[in-house]
Amino acid sequence: MIYLERLQVQDIEQTIDLAVKFNKIYGMVSQISRDKIRRMLEASLVYDKSYFALVMKDQEKIVGALVGFAAEHPYYDVVMASELGWYIEEEYRGKNTGILMLKEFESWAKTDAKADFVGMVYTDEMSDLSILYGKLGYKSVEHTYVMVGYSNCIRRLHLQVRNLWLQAKTKSF
Repeated sequence: MIYLERLQVQDIEQTIDLAVKFNKIYGMVSQISRDKIRRMLEASLVYDKSYFALVMKDQEKIVGALVGFAAEHPYYDVVMASELGWYIEEEYRGKNTGILMLKEFESWAKTDAKADFVGMVYTDEMSDLSILYGKLGYKSVEHTYVMVGYSNCIRRLHLQVRNLWLQAKTKSF
């Protein structure tokens, strides 16, 4: 039986393993840090108005996760919510469970985090997500170009900030 639930302490290691697997398939240029992921997941257990972590389980095996955050925009008087990672094992895709995960994130952003807008991200390798986002009312507002090699890492959060602000101008959820 497949079901969704907010992350629990006992889910952290399996969720980290899922993130590592995701990064190997779709990752940016640098290795992800298991310790940083662990800290972020643990933060979702304590700071539930700032961090969000939802897992999809089949029996007790985690087969999907959506992790996000909400914060005041650094320049504007709005609260933004953004996905930091969203992965569903391939055999569990296309069954509307991903949409249920996204709707749960949007609900958290609006109700708990009091966010003014939600931003989602995808890479060229995930173009099917752009179709899904469009069907759900999201607008593509900017394309980001990255020069690889600056400190050997990409700060995705920094790149998302402008996208999130521009999205707020075009859609409220």
